[in-house]
Amino acid sequence: MRICCLGKSDIHISPILMGTWQAGKDMWVGIDDAQTTGAIRAAFEAGITTFDTAEVYGS
Repeated sequence: MRICCLGKSDIHISPILMGTWQAGKDMWVGIDDAQTTGAIRAAFEAGITTFDTAEVYGS
């Protein structure tokens, strides 16, 4: 996967990112931590270096 500059900064990110809202389990049922970890690992191995996270996702 190609890497891009974030705006005009020297920060380099993947142009595709992974959102992790459901990984926090708030308002979601049936979320398996092992599957979440596997999905994040697979994304990273595919070249995704940008992950959308927030403390509020896990309350």
